[in-house]
Amino acid sequence: KTDAKATIGSDGLMGNKILEVIPGNSGGRQVQNNDYLQTYTPTSIDDILSKLKVTTGNSANISSDLSVIVSNIRQGKGTIGKLVMDTAFAENISTAVVNIKQGAGGFKKNMDAASHNFLLRGYLKKKEKQNKEKNSQ
Repeated sequence: KTDAKATIGSDGLMGNKILEVIPGNSGGRQVQNNDYLQTYTPTSIDDILSKLKVTTGNSANISSDLSVIVSNIRQGKGTIGKLVMDTAFAENISTAVVNIKQGAGGFKKNMDAASHNFLLRGYLKKKEKQNKEKNSQ
């Protein structure tokens, strides 16, 4: 068919050169004498090997950088290294969390006590009533 495409390929990796014809649509016109077919240039093995070389180099660089990062973490360097390796830092975070929980508990007790104070009782009841009205709408 006239919409077929042709290229010069090889018969296997180390094979002879051959003419490859990729058929066109079944509805196309038959090739006649002196007709031309479109051609295309296939990807060469050299192009593939060149790209593979670049990819391999990039992989080596990434692997080297990753090795440095993991080494720094193991030595406790940087924020992640401290989080993972520094036990004193971990204990400080744990203590801070306990303090926050205690502070929040104390705040709740203070708010509960304030709600029973006769000076604030009217104000807090008014706010509670407004919240109920707002939620019912």
